[in-house]
Amino acid sequence: MPTTVFDQFPRRTAAVTAQLTILGIPLTAPVPPPADLNPADPWASNHTAPVDRSSLAWCTAATMLADHHHTGIDHQVLAADVHTQLHHARPDLTVHTTLHDTLTAAHHTLARL
Repeated sequence: MPTTVFDQFPRRTAAVTAQLTILGIPLTAPVPPPADLNPADPWASNHTAPVDRSSLAWCTAATMLADHHHTGIDHQVLAADVHTQLHHARPDLTVHTTLHDTLTAAHHTLARL
């Protein structure tokens, strides 16, 4: 029976969360302290959403970062946290595209140096 993309999602999250559990890394990132509000900006917020490291978006970001940098997922936890916080409202395929574009641009920049 062929594997579909929808079959891969649960396996990806299970594999990544199993690695995090083995390494003793919590499945929820600690929430940073709230930032100071800017009184000049009435729409400003100091709310920071926690990062769910068992989400498909986080697991995709961590896996892609680890593959790109040829490291273990444990070395990419904080980078995946930041990426997920910055792109938390985007669907997973957009997260994949955004991360791929960012990594490609960084690679091209480094190649020119």
